[in-house]
Amino acid sequence: SDGSSYDGELKDGKRHGFGTYHFASGAEYEGQWEDNKKNGFGTYYFSDNSGYKGDWKDNKKNGIGTYYYPDNSRYDGRWEDDEKNGIGTYYYPDNSRYEGEWKDDKSHGIGTYYYPDNSRYEGEWKDDRENGRGIIYYNNKTSNFIKSMGQFKNGKMYGVGRKIQKDCKIYVGDWDKNNS
Repeated sequence: SDGSSYDGELKDGKRHGFGTYHFASGAEYEGQWEDNKKNGFGTYYFSDNSGYKGDWKDNKKNGIGTYYYPDNSRYDGRWEDDEKNGIGTYYYPDNSRYEGEWKDDKSHGIGTYYYPDNSRYEGEWKDDRENGRGIIYYNNKTSNFIKSMGQFKNGKMYGVGRKIQKDCKIYVGDWDKNNS
């Protein structure tokens, strides 16, 4: 025996139904089993103080669930084959968050990132970066600008865009030259 143990329902000698599996590493899974695999709703407590509570299919996170990370961040949303895919929200330890579409475990598609100072970016994302059309709404207490709009590439303004100042002055520029 490797120190693991199981307490729960069995069918034909396999974990099937509801049960709790204690891993030798200190991790624990409590939930639904089917044919010795995590299937259905369950909670997995990892030995690093992270955890996942949600839907499982064939031993992988699939469906709706919440993952709690050791740094106190968390992700609430859709999973597919152990990766964030679909609509979800990631809450960061600094009180920022991303709400929107995910693909292959990265923010990808349409989404909004809320910065800790209450400014935000709304627009298109690719591979965890602002890419495509978007708007930054600034925190009026910390910036002279109200918003910036235009194209973004790898997290920075790119191409022709506009910035609007508090006094309603509008700046139009070519951000290719890093004039952001």
